[in-house]
Amino acid sequence: MTNEERKLLELAAKTALIEFTVSPGGDLLAHSHPGGGEMRVWNPLEDDADCFLLMIALRIKLDYPEPSGDTLVAYSNEFDIKAKEPWHSSSYRLAIVRVAAEIGKSQ
Repeated sequence: MTNEERKLLELAAKTALIEFTVSPGGDLLAHSHPGGGEMRVWNPLEDDADCFLLMIALRIKLDYPEPSGDTLVAYSNEFDIKAKEPWHSSSYRLAIVRVAAEIGKSQ
C-alpha cells in the first residue's frame, strides 16, 4: 500500500466514523462490528464489502454517464463532490474512497 492510499483510507475511515489503528505492517485495522469485536484489516480499495459499507454510510452514489460505459463517476449530492475514473475492475472502489476522503476534507 502506498502512502497516498493509506492517507485516503485513513481520511475515508475518519469521515465514516470508523475507529481504526494502523498495524506495524501499515494496514488499517478496524473492529469487525460497530460495537467492537475483533480487529481485522479494513481496506475498501481491495475489499468489496468494506467499500459497499463505506458507500452506504456516506450515501455515495455511482453512475456511468457516458454511453460507452468507459467512465465511472462516484458522487455525493450532500457535499457536491465527484470522482471520475476510467472503467476497470477496481475503479469503483477507488472512486468511492476518493469521494469519502473529499467529504472528510470538506468538513
